[in-house]
Amino acid sequence: MRRVTDTDINIAPVPEWIARPERSNTVALRLIVWIALKLGRHAARLLLYPICLYFMLLSRQTRAASKKYLRKVLAREPGFGESFRHYHCFAVALLDRPREQERVIHHDL
Repeated sequence: MRRVTDTDINIAPVPEWIARPERSNTVALRLIVWIALKLGRHAARLLLYPICLYFMLLSRQTRAASKKYLRKVLAREPGFGESFRHYHCFAVALLDRPREQERVIHHDL
């Protein structure tokens, strides 16, 4: 039997944004997850609007990466609303992750 080597596996390159350090802090992240789990997803999603606006206005690198992606997808220059929606969709996906993991864990038991 032939042994599998690293050259046999086609590994996709890691996106640049994954290597970036987290801009928030652990307390803020735990707080939003706690709010989502205890007060509900709707309450937590309301908090995402000012959070997304903060990151959109103050993070030049992520704003440029988002605009680059949207230009490619839309084949035109994205507007402010489209850029904000992109940030918000990303934030909602991250917020839902602990809830989805909890659902999968309970389903697997």
